[in-house]
Amino acid sequence: VYSQEYINGFYKLFSAAFKYGVKEGYLKRNVAQAVDKKGAWTKCGIPKEEGKFLYPEQLRVISDTLKTSNCYTAFMIGLHSGCRLSEVFGLRWSDVDWEKNEIHICKQLLYDDKKKMWYIGPLKTQCAYRYVPLSPVLKEYLLDLKSRQEENKRKMGDDYRDRYRPIYFIDEKKKKHKAYITDFINVKTNGEWLTPSSIT
Repeated sequence: VYSQEYINGFYKLFSAAFKYGVKEGYLKRNVAQAVDKKGAWTKCGIPKEEGKFLYPEQLRVISDTLKTSNCYTAFMIGLHSGCRLSEVFGLRWSDVDWEKNEIHICKQLLYDDKKKMWYIGPLKTQCAYRYVPLSPVLKEYLLDLKSRQEENKRKMGDDYRDRYRPIYFIDEKKKKHKAYITDFINVKTNGEWLTPSSIT
């Protein structure tokens, strides 16, 4: 699925190349002019009605609404990184590189309907594995969040629920492994981990 800007960028590139081809006599016409850019928007998997953009005021309303909820961290990460919901909730502190200012996107949190449990799965395609730049705003937020989580863990002691997360993960060879993950970024005040259904 590609954004409208991404499609427009390729259209301009090919249009300029074909225009040059016509000028130099290599082509009879610029075939890029026959492309329906609006139609391309739907053919890439996004219905026209879903290709909407939010204005700053709309984002502010959403931000203010979520600020006091458990979902604010997921909102901040999604807003500043463009990650998918399953990728956002699969993020762990070990995925953040503070020195290089980037986040490693290498897994997603998914639900297994048969086993009735959440699991860490690989990304859909190889090109989905990537490093996302850590913006100054997101970095400041995450550093503050990490500090607050560590303080909550210190105050709650054994009541902090970071040690009770049975889960399994599937590696790139589709082998399943049991795991106890203790460093999810998206957690409640008491350390209990959050899932995509929390924000849905």
